Amino acid sequence: YGPGYKEAFNVTMGQVDIELIVQDTDSIQEIWILDFQPFQFINNALPVDETTGQLDMSRTGECSSVYEDSSFPTFLQDDYFASKNAAELTSKKLFTSFERNDALDSDNRRNHKIIYSGDLETFFECKKSDGSTSIWEVTADTADEIEYRTKLYATNVRPKDTSDASAGISFVQSHIELIWR
Repeated sequence: YGPGYKEAFNVTMGQVDIELIVQDTDSIQEIWILDFQPFQFINNALPVDETTGQLDMSRTGECSSVYEDSSFPTFLQDDYFASKNAAELTSKKLFTSFERNDALDSDNRRNHKIIYSGDLETFFECKKSDGSTSIWEVTADTADEIEYRTKLYATNVRPKDTSDASAGISFVQSHIELIWR
């Protein structure tokens, strides 16, 4: 598994720029899911259904990187991650572009980018998949400072059997904590 990590997170004059890198291993069936809730937040409704292999956009938050439903194994193929602009990502609220990198590094991996570049208000309006819980939590509120935190979960999902959609999935998850003061 190659890592998923934050390359940049900047807030300037109400403008947010966040750039995330997800590594795709060549010829390995996998998908990266970025969401503001854990992959297993509902055990019987995972974003990748364990019995059908289907990728289900409705099982992720409104600001996740999953912008469409897709069948097994289409979304796991190397060519599924493609460059997309904001007009192609309107089914979700946050990410404004995907940038595919075809160059392979020495570990046979590609560094793709998932980016949000937009206003702070849009980012602060993001909700979890229940449609009402904010992704942000106030963690400090003093006369001098207000601090907000959120966790962006980066989950790499792979099938247990590349030829059997009903064989289940395996995944590795980490998170990136974003803090704004």
